[in-house]
Amino acid sequence: MLFGDNIIPSEVFTEEQNTILMKLAKKVVDMQMGVPAIMFLESVKPLNFVGSQALAFLQPFATALFTLKDYDKFRIILEDRRSIEALICHIEDMEDKRRIEIKERKRKDRELKKQKKEERKLRKELRKNAS
Repeated sequence: MLFGDNIIPSEVFTEEQNTILMKLAKKVVDMQMGVPAIMFLESVKPLNFVGSQALAFLQPFATALFTLKDYDKFRIILEDRRSIEALICHIEDMEDKRRIEIKERKRKDRELKKQKKEERKLRKELRKNAS
């Protein structure tokens, strides 16, 4: 996905850095916090360098999301102003995929219910005809 000044995240960040950003994005999406996270990230974009420095203070709390090694790498990634936009793009992409999966699951559930209903109706008719 393109972001910022038409830059592709994989061209801006290393594969390892992109993996870390995607890991965080996946956790956000898995917790169903994509929209609030995007709103928060959009509002703090201008402060991402300051925020990356504040993360050094918050390191003890971050072990819930990252290993210490990945946390240090994430803090360094945030020093690049483009990192917030890349993270937002990853979250949006994963949210879109999640929505599609949910719609597909619901569609399959509806089809299965319809099929079961038709089977029950057919069994009822067979019992009625057998009597």
